[in-house]
Amino acid sequence: MINFEFTKSNGNNTEGKIKITIDESSSFFYNKNQFPLRLLHKKLTGEVEWSTDLYPGWFSEYLMCTYTTLEIIDSLGNKLLDWKWDPFINGDYAHQYFEIWSLNNIGSNGIAIGTHNGMTGEWVGPINKGILKGTLVEASDNQYNDLFRFYNGKTWVTCLQSLITTNGDDVLFYEGGNGFTNSLSNKIIEQYVNIDLINSSIKKSKSINDLIIESSERGRVKWLHIDVEGLDGELIYAIKDDLLPELLLFESLHMENEYYDNLCNYLINKGYSITKSGWNTICLK
Repeated sequence: MINFEFTKSNGNNTEGKIKITIDESSSFFYNKNQFPLRLLHKKLTGEVEWSTDLYPGWFSEYLMCTYTTLEIIDSLGNKLLDWKWDPFINGDYAHQYFEIWSLNNIGSNGIAIGTHNGMTGEWVGPINKGILKGTLVEASDNQYNDLFRFYNGKTWVTCLQSLITTNGDDVLFYEGGNGFTNSLSNKIIEQYVNIDLINSSIKKSKSINDLIIESSERGRVKWLHIDVEGLDGELIYAIKDDLLPELLLFESLHMENEYYDNLCNYLINKGYSITKSGWNTICLK
């Protein structure tokens, strides 16, 4: 029959893994006209991110699972499986904690910096459902255009195309590949993208303190999500004490141990409790 297996996130895979196996015996239970079975992985937008045909004895694996849905439809149009990612069932600690905090702080204003196309990140569910208000910030053109198309109609959301830095200076920005590793650091992006496919350009930027102050017009910034490929710590150090949020979540994947430990000690001295979860760290005052 159809075997569904979800493996929760681990150190190498932060979004979990779905494995679908069509048992050899399924040919005895399904009419041959029902094959091939069509498997569809869909993004939050409903767009098909990836699809494949399956026959008895075949299997499929998929990694980019957060906020996605999965359908299996036979060749006669019957839907045989309908699955939706759930943060409390399929998410890691950071996803679950952010969801719980959001439900306990409905209407809280915040910022997500480095949103990519807006389809992944602990903030996605609470923002999409209107539990939280927020400013969503992305620097790259293609990713921002996708972000804007999906979130612009939500009145509690502000989409901002901007590069956020410590001081607001003009900076050299590196882009390439699918955009997941676009960064101010060429060392970071070169780990994942062929150097010949990386483009660099001088971009204007906005300081993180100016961003927080401007975003505070819709209410104090209580939450902040940062994913800027290796420079998250520098942004955190630059935030003025009176602008530090209640909840702070940042990507710690690219940080060396000593740097990460120093940053955590800095945040503990600012009154935060610290929990590491996969590639990210979640901090709460």
